[in-house]
Amino acid sequence: MRRAEPGRHTDPGRLPNLSCTMLLYYNKTVFEDKGMLLPKDRAELEAMAEELQGQGITPFAAGIGDDPAAIEWYPTVFWNHYSGPDALYQALTGEIPFSDPVFVDVIELFNNYVQKGWFGGSQEKFFSNGFDALHADLGDGKAGTNVEGSWFLSNIEDFFKESGDAWDWAPLPPLRSGVPAELYELGIGSTLSVNVSAEDTEGAAFFRLPRG
Repeated sequence: MRRAEPGRHTDPGRLPNLSCTMLLYYNKTVFEDKGMLLPKDRAELEAMAEELQGQGITPFAAGIGDDPAAIEWYPTVFWNHYSGPDALYQALTGEIPFSDPVFVDVIELFNNYVQKGWFGGSQEKFFSNGFDALHADLGDGKAGTNVEGSWFLSNIEDFFKESGDAWDWAPLPPLRSGVPAELYELGIGSTLSVNVSAEDTEGAAFFRLPRG
């Protein structure tokens, strides 16, 4: 990290605090009781969702009621596991536009899944469920899986204590041929940031690292 220099820091800074990836958490007890296997591709994922929904179980615990910005998790997942890391890198570096069908088509696919009630149980619940509610659904077996970042590993046990169910995680499957079978996207999960309204943003952003 480069140390901020007095007189040269003009923009409130952000220091990465946590690196995360996206995972497919699942209620292991539900899967074992139903004799179901984890999906390895898009066809198996859709078959899993239909099977769970048909048995009155929400395929994916989901909801952005507590934080609407959390919807960004899903483009992260669908662009990486459908569009592919190479295409996403090209878009992020300006070589191709995000209006390319490889990005647009998969957002339409995700929207279709939401419309079917696969995420959160219904379109309305997807936008209204809070984090505690969706996590409780996973722990109670009302939902089969949950697509969330690795930060959830720190407190997932809390939501399985009452039911006594077991849980586990797996990598998200590829949603299109040509995408790696096992892929872990990496991003900044949180930051240490300087408040733009602080009286002394330069002082707040100034860090001196120990030598050696």
